[in-house]
Amino acid sequence: MVTKAKVGEIQTVKKKSLFMRLQFRGDAASEILTQRLRRTIQKSFNAGELRLIFSTRSLVTPKLKDELSRMTTSFCIYQFDCSCGASYIGRSSRNLHFRAREHLPAWLNKGLMKKVNSSILAHLVQTGHSASINQSFSIIYKVSNFLPKLVRLKVLQTAEAIAIRIKKPELCVHKKYIQPLPPLANIKAN
Repeated sequence: MVTKAKVGEIQTVKKKSLFMRLQFRGDAASEILTQRLRRTIQKSFNAGELRLIFSTRSLVTPKLKDELSRMTTSFCIYQFDCSCGASYIGRSSRNLHFRAREHLPAWLNKGLMKKVNSSILAHLVQTGHSASINQSFSIIYKVSNFLPKLVRLKVLQTAEAIAIRIKKPELCVHKKYIQPLPPLANIKAN
């Protein structure tokens, strides 16, 4: 059964409780903050009632996992810097350590000679320079893990092209033979 409100009586709805947890910083600071927040909530959201919970525990949780080596990173753009100043930019969707091992194989340090299939390796063999994986390779961009794999691969290709265009590394020889596209303004419709 529905009852009618009497004339002059105002019906109100129970206010929605809004909870917020904050770190305790002392009585005076907590009181000032409480007053300011309640006033702001009352002005902007009158149907809400602020409930503050002050805690002495740190609200930032410490890292529970150990930091992994940067060489275990995948889906990244990396840069190789030789001691002579020559550089190379490449991409890897695999573990960077495995990709770096392809550029700096174990036989290189043993004085053996096998098939050279990398610009970095060709440079090191021709010049006689030596390089270390941990010191010569650096990550300049990492693709977010939250994207789907096909999107990550496309972003990786684009990011590599941009990095090569900006930094112009000397050892990216295969990139020099690509025909550049004319600007869009010069293309005429047939």
